[in-house]
This record gives sequence, structure tokens and C-alpha cells, in this order.
Amino acid sequence: MGKVSVTVVLSVAAALGVSPVLLPCVQAAEGKIAAEAPVAGNENAVDPEKDKAAENTEAVSDNGSADSAENTDSEAGVGGDENGAGDGESGSKSGAVEVSAVPQKIDSDNDGIADEVEEKFGLNINDASDALQDTDGDGYSNIFEIEKLCSPADPKHRPPLWWRLALKEIRMAEFPLMLESVTVPVADDRSSWVVKISYPDFYRPGKRAADELMIGSVFTVANRRYRLEDVKKSGADNSGEWVAAVRELTAAGPGEEVIELELGKSVSANELCAVLIDTGHPALRECVVRVRDVVVLGLFAVESDNEDIALPVDERRWQLRKYQVCGIDKEKMCVQLWQLPVKGKKDPVLEVTVQGKVPENRRPVHKEKTEKVNELLENMEQK
Repeated sequence: MGKVSVTVVLSVAAALGVSPVLLPCVQAAEGKIAAEAPVAGNENAVDPEKDKAAENTEAVSDNGSADSAENTDSEAGVGGDENGAGDGESGSKSGAVEVSAVPQKIDSDNDGIADEVEEKFGLNINDASDALQDTDGDGYSNIFEIEKLCSPADPKHRPPLWWRLALKEIRMAEFPLMLESVTVPVADDRSSWVVKISYPDFYRPGKRAADELMIGSVFTVANRRYRLEDVKKSGADNSGEWVAAVRELTAAGPGEEVIELELGKSVSANELCAVLIDTGHPALRECVVRVRDVVVLGLFAVESDNEDIALPVDERRWQLRKYQVCGIDKEKMCVQLWQLPVKGKKDPVLEVTVQGKVPENRRPVHKEKTEKVNELLENMEQK
């Protein structure tokens, strides 16, 4: 492969105060940013000592895995769009870039971020722990954002939110609905009966939310629509436990299968599900999804006296992103997503793997959550 000029790389580095060996290659002619290329022999490693001891001449290889789709939603960050094209679909094919005679930056706390960069973004040059903190509350560590040419002090200037997801496991699914209770105010008036059905609460890991329904009610859980067909007691003489009959509604009409929910018991589903981890969530939130389910990701930035990172509640809600699961591949161990709303057949498929887009040694380490952040995590996305 031929060598190319690094004038663009060096000029971007000088502007941001970041060592050029950490920057992605920039294709000025196409206006796209290719994926960050790992330093040869040190892929995804966080080792400041090695970084400082590295030679001034580095060979940086472009792996062509950047998200570089058209910026359709004014999303700042790598590739500029939540709908990143995905690995191998775009990016530079220019080959190796040779960087020579690059002066070493001063890094007082050996956290991998040069002092001048830390000072620019309000970080502490004598505190190595702030490299993996999430200053602006967007779910990405400061060092990861800096390496991806984003601002660690601006929650709106970040990589796509779906990059935070990683796959934990794929297994057979359990039907998400469970019958919790049946209240009968008037025995002869079935329209007065109140049926309480619960389902996993995506916003509160390990907990369930519930809806109180009437017979015939249509309700939605994880972007799937259901209808409560009936409720009755089991047994020939109706003396057993309550059983609710639920039918899933699809675009083609009501499904043929009626699922019976016994009081307080879970039901197996004949399909695969995937367990996804939001690596940017302060509580490492997990969610169990099936095909057609929806994943909602948001920001954790709270109101602040610092105008640079303050983000009002309404704007946090505007920053929410929704992704629908369109495929679960157990053989390849990946989950495929579309960003909603789906605009057409050409929408790129976003693949979530076990490794995820954010290496483990770049994932944020959150400080003990304050009461304000706890309240935010409980309430902001449900309102």
C-alpha cells in the first residue's frame, strides 16, 4: 500500500492539542472521518507508560471501520450520525500513514491525555482517574471521546449512542408478560374487572412495570402490541387460579396463538432473546430483547452551574435515541438494530457484538451517584 501525506492529520492534531498518533485518518476530499486506527501491536490497549515510551515514528493502520453515513439528525461525533454504516462499509482505503518526528506531549498524571488537552476541557492534570470518568454525562469516558475527536465537556458532541451497547448473551426467551392480579368490583359486570399485567422495566434493571387493563384493552410493551382477550378462573367449576388470555397483534393482523398467563407464573416463548448491556449507564443497565423489541438510550447529564455541560430536562429527552431489534444471530453472536424511525430499505443495519464499540478499558467508571442523578435515572425517560 502507498504512503500518504499526513498534513491533514497534523493540522487537526495541532488544533485539538491531541497527539497525532491517537487520531483517526481524515479524508478531506470526502469529508468523512474513518475509524480510529490502533497503534500497531497495541490494539485497544490503555497503557500510558507504553504510550510515553513509544518511538516518535509510528505506523498507524486504517481499519476502515468508521461510521460515516450522512448526518441526517445533526448528531455530532464520529461519523456524525447514529446510523453509522458499520464495520467494513466505508472508511479510508489509503493504507498506512507514517508519522515522523512527532514531539511527545506532557502527561503529568500518566492517564493517556496530554496536559494541554486536559486543561482545555477542564480536567485535572494531576488526577489520572478522570480519564475514565464521564464528565458530560453522555455515557462515554473522557479519554474515549477525546480519542474519537469529540468533546468530553459537551453531551451533545459525542459518538452515536448505540455504540454504548454490548452483547452479554443469547438464549431462549421468556414471554415478557405476567398476570399479577385480577380485581372484581362487580362479579356480573365483566367490563368493571381490572386486570394487572406486568412486564420488564427497561429503565429499572431487575424490576417490573405494570399496567391495569380492562378485558379487550390493547397495550404496547417493547414496541409489540397485545390485546387482553379474556380472563377467567381455571378448572371446570371456575374455582382455580386466575388465567388471562393475551393475543399479540402484528402488522398483518391478530396472531393465531393465544398466550395463557397463569397468576404469578412466567411463560416460555419459542424464540431467541438477547441480553444487551448499556456500558455507559451508571448502573450497567441490562435489557432482554427479542426481534422487533425497542431499545431506548438517553443521556445522564444533569442541570449544572457549569454552562458547558448543563442540559435541561426537555433537551435530554430530545436527545433520546430509539433502536429496534431487527435480527438476533446466535451463530455470529451479534444483534442487529435499526435506528427509529426507519426511513427506508437502505437504512444501515447496526451490529452489536460481545466486544461492543467501546473497549472495556475505555468504558466509563462512574463515581458514586448523587441523589440528583439517582432521581434522573429513575424518572427522566419515563415521563
